[in-house]
Amino acid sequence: MESSGFRIRRLIARDGRELSSDDRASEAARLKRLVDDADGEDLRQQRREDGERMRELLQAAPEAFLFDCRDVVTLPSGEPGIRLGFKPNPMYQPEKRSLRVLTGMVGTMLVDPSAARVVSLDAALVRDVDFGWGILGRLYRGGRVSLRQEALAPNDWAVTRLEVHFDGRLLLLKPLHIDSVTTMSEYRVLSPDITWQHGVDLLLHRRRNLEP
Repeated sequence: MESSGFRIRRLIARDGRELSSDDRASEAARLKRLVDDADGEDLRQQRREDGERMRELLQAAPEAFLFDCRDVVTLPSGEPGIRLGFKPNPMYQPEKRSLRVLTGMVGTMLVDPSAARVVSLDAALVRDVDFGWGILGRLYRGGRVSLRQEALAPNDWAVTRLEVHFDGRLLLLKPLHIDSVTTMSEYRVLSPDITWQHGVDLLLHRRRNLEP
C-alpha cells in the first residue's frame, strides 16, 4: 500500500506458502508497532533509508556504467521502449562500499523514455567484488539481480517482481547466501488523504477488500 507520504507492506506468503501462525502473529505485531508509533517516526525513517539507497544507485548509474542501445521494442502501454546494455565503467570509483557492487555488474535494462522510468533490469555479477579490501566481505561472481516495474497511474510506478541471488562471505569467514524472489501484485490506489495509521489498519483487518 502506498500513498503520497508513505509506503506500507504486509507479508502474506513466503516461498509460495502462506505464513505459519507464528509468522502471521509476528507480522501483525510489526504492523501494530507502526500504529503505536504515535508520530510515525519509524515509518518515516524506513522510507528515508529506502529512498536514499535507491537515489544513490540511480545517481551512480550514469558514472558507474557504460551504455549501448540494443533495440527498440513496443511496451505493453503501446509506447516505444529502449533496451540498453550496460557494463562497468573502468574509470568509476565508488564513493561508498554499498556502491562497489556496481563495479562488477553487466546486464540490460528496458527504459520507458516517455515516463523516464526503468521497466525492467537484468544484471549479473561477472567478477568477485570485495568490500573493505576483502576484510568486511566479498560477493562472488555469478550473482544476479532481476527487477520488474509497472505503471499504476501516470507518474506512479511500483515494483512487481524483484529477484536477488548472491553468494559470498562476511568478515573473512562467515558465509553469505541471498536467494530471494519477491512478487508484488494487487496494488490499489487509495485516497491521497489517507493517514498511515488508517493504512496499517486496512492491512491488518481488510487485506482482501481494501477500500479508502
